Amino acid sequence: MIAAVNDVGLAYAADEGRTTTTRIESFPNLPGTYAEEVKLTLDYRHIDAARFESMGKEIEAAIAVAARKGNVEIDVAQGWSWGSELFAADCIELLKSTARELGLPYREMRSQAGHDAYAVATMAPTAMIFTPCFEGISHNVKENIELTRSVPGANLLLNAAVARANR
Repeated sequence: MIAAVNDVGLAYAADEGRTTTTRIESFPNLPGTYAEEVKLTLDYRHIDAARFESMGKEIEAAIAVAARKGNVEIDVAQGWSWGSELFAADCIELLKSTARELGLPYREMRSQAGHDAYAVATMAPTAMIFTPCFEGISHNVKENIELTRSVPGANLLLNAAVARANR
C-alpha cells in the first residue's frame, strides 16, 4: 500500500502532486507476529482540484488492489482535505515587489501544507513567507533556522506590512 501511494505521488510530482504515508500503527506491535489491525495515515496533495481528484481515485484503486492481494479488509475510516483557499494575488505581488526593492532573492512557491495561514485566508487577504532552514531540512525534528536566514524574511514581512498599511 505504501509503495502504491508513493507511486501515485511520483506520477503527479512534475506538476505539484505529493503523497506520503505519515503514520503507521500496528496492533499488536510485536516482532514475529502478524498484525491483527494496522492503521495507516496517508496524505496526498495537489494544487489543481481536478488533479487532486484524479490522485484520490488512483489511491482508492490502489487500496482495493492491496486489499485483494493481501486478502484483507481495508476500510477508509476518515477522509478530509483542506487548503482550497487561495492566497491573495495582491499580497503575493506585494511580497515579490518588496523583495525586489530590498534586493532579496526569492522564489515563488506553492505550499499545500496545512499552515495557519489557510485559516486566516478564509477571513483576510493572506500570503506566506518561507525562509530556508539549515541544510534544507523542514517539517522534521532536525529542522533548524539560523538568524542570518530568518532576518531577511522578517525584514520582508515588516516592509511589506508597512507598504500595505500605507497604500
